[in-house]
Amino acid sequence: MTLVLRKLDQKRNWDDQDWLPRHGIQAQVTKCLQPSSNKLSVFIVQAEQITRVVAALALTRDTLQHLDLAIVDAKLLSAPSLRQDTTEAQTPDREINRWHIDLIELSLARLMTIAQAIKTQGDIRRYQKNDVLSAIKSSFDGGFINKQQLKPQMRDSLNRNGLALNDSD
Repeated sequence: MTLVLRKLDQKRNWDDQDWLPRHGIQAQVTKCLQPSSNKLSVFIVQAEQITRVVAALALTRDTLQHLDLAIVDAKLLSAPSLRQDTTEAQTPDREINRWHIDLIELSLARLMTIAQAIKTQGDIRRYQKNDVLSAIKSSFDGGFINKQQLKPQMRDSLNRNGLALNDSD
């Protein structure tokens, strides 16, 4: 199954609230779907590739921490109002970078189409710190990561969390 993945910064904004109707969406989700120049960054992957994206996205940060993802069927992209542009991501996994696109020319209505699909048909998943560490280790073992691209802070964080990197890595 082909999926669309979007990294979320505040998973709690997607939680149901007593004051919301069923499938209602808090206004705060706009923080998670904040476009840049009316573009929204997403990854198009197969279900078995999610762990690799988790590792790649986590390694763009300064420290090892949990990672939240919105996951929805790629049929979302078939909405006639949604346009896309192929753009490479900037992660230490070159292949993952090619799985990235921007959803472009986003109006508020188009952004709400995306939010509604995530809320009603998607999955909001939290990968705990240990899950993220395991995904990173798997990507290292598979030779998918260019370790030279890691920030020094991330290298230190990985070392502190039991994933030792050599100076030559």
